[in-house]
Amino acid sequence: MNRKKIAMTEEKLWRITAAAVILSRLLQYAGQGWAVWYTDSYAYSVFYLKDLFHGQAAQGVPPLYAMFMHAMQAIFGQGYPNAVCAVQILLSMLSLILLARILCRIGVGSPWAQLCVFIYATTSAVAGWDTVLLTESLSLSGTVAFFYCIVQYLHTTKLKYGLLAVLLTELLIFLRPQFLTYWAILLVFLLLRLAFPDRKTERTNLLKMLAALAAGLVLVLGYCAVFQKQFGLFSMTVAGARQDMVVAIRYGYYPDFEDTEMAEAMCRTAETGDEDAVLLMAMDFGWARAQKAARTYFNKHPVQYLYDTAMQMGRDSVTNFHGYAWESKQAPMPLAKLYSFWNYGVFGALCIGHSMVASVAAGVVMAVQWVRRRKIPWLWAAFFSLMFTTVFSPYFVTCGEYMRTMISVLPYMQCVIGLALQRGSDCAAAMENAKERGM
Repeated sequence: MNRKKIAMTEEKLWRITAAAVILSRLLQYAGQGWAVWYTDSYAYSVFYLKDLFHGQAAQGVPPLYAMFMHAMQAIFGQGYPNAVCAVQILLSMLSLILLARILCRIGVGSPWAQLCVFIYATTSAVAGWDTVLLTESLSLSGTVAFFYCIVQYLHTTKLKYGLLAVLLTELLIFLRPQFLTYWAILLVFLLLRLAFPDRKTERTNLLKMLAALAAGLVLVLGYCAVFQKQFGLFSMTVAGARQDMVVAIRYGYYPDFEDTEMAEAMCRTAETGDEDAVLLMAMDFGWARAQKAARTYFNKHPVQYLYDTAMQMGRDSVTNFHGYAWESKQAPMPLAKLYSFWNYGVFGALCIGHSMVASVAAGVVMAVQWVRRRKIPWLWAAFFSLMFTTVFSPYFVTCGEYMRTMISVLPYMQCVIGLALQRGSDCAAAMENAKERGM
């Protein structure tokens, strides 16, 4: 088959994939809840940045999603929840185009690239967030855009892609502070590239990207300082303090807190048998003091803390990735049941355990290639660092809904799956050619 025919075949496959994705998404959006609210949704809806800066009462949530909701409200009025969902759907669909380009750029060809895009697009773990008023949909779309810039930079070393990656990192941090790991990974990446650049002329671009990364950190630290005046925590959210305390209560750490006053008060409250009351008692001592008490215990009992966390990972490993819109009571039941087998039985089989294995496997591939080539395999280093931190860090910074927190690992998993399929296909083709030559 000549190149022209191959190109025509690939184009035909992409058209078929696009049509299948659109049809599938229409079925999904019709069969799941629309403009679904959760507790965090209400917190975002009543958070105003001006209140925080003016020292007035404010919710302790990151600012970007709240700003997005208020912008939609200013434009569309009372119907803004539907507008929020519409924008999330649009960005989700556009991110599929970027994912397709990523797969092609990293060497995943037809039909595997089309299959990976289709699987990613049709799982509820992606589309199931698009109609929920939470940060997950934008996190997924932003992750794909971020990784597209990283892959483009690795192939072209153009400054615009590097600066876009830094900008997207900053936006993602203000969307969900867990993306601070991206900032750290970018810092290490830029420093390594300075030491081992692909081209000598690249160093100038790298220094500009480092400057942009530093400016972004100043912005984050400045926001944390303002936040501290209101809540007493040098942070972007109060969630960490509450979640650390939940962990301490869950595993029974609090009776041994060094803060004996807090420990005694919590123990007295625990006699009622109400864990929520124990948490509220701890929070009565202030966000900063509660987090310090829990973190001090974690740091001074690392073996116990790591063991309990590892056990939680094991219990959680069988949890499937899924979107909350499918759990909503708003979902039309006949359509939801019709699509349930497709969503969960066919393309919804990925679970947290798979993401753990995939992230570790990416590290193994990175190490093997590094040793063999005696050169940093930048793509696999990116896969490993981004996947590993996304999958395992939630167990140390939150107290539940770990699947939701690590949902942004899914685009990377599809890329790794695509590379594995392509590698298997290439090996099979090579073996077939060898047999034909041997005949």
